[in-house]
Amino acid sequence: MMNFIFDGGTITEPARIRVQADELDAAQFWPWDQSATELPAATAARIPAARTVRKNKQTISLLAERDA
Repeated sequence: MMNFIFDGGTITEPARIRVQADELDAAQFWPWDQSATELPAATAARIPAARTVRKNKQTISLLAERDA
């Protein structure tokens, strides 16, 4: 599975977003803190990194940790 987090700026009218059924099942928007409880653990762990790169205006790649 691949996870991507994109900073799309501020969305003023999320209800206007139309999800393409052949690409996504759903789209959700949460405050930073709530995302940690709503997302699967592996994805939620990426949220602090997303906040940091947004603040520092940089791009990073986080490699998945795999069980040996």
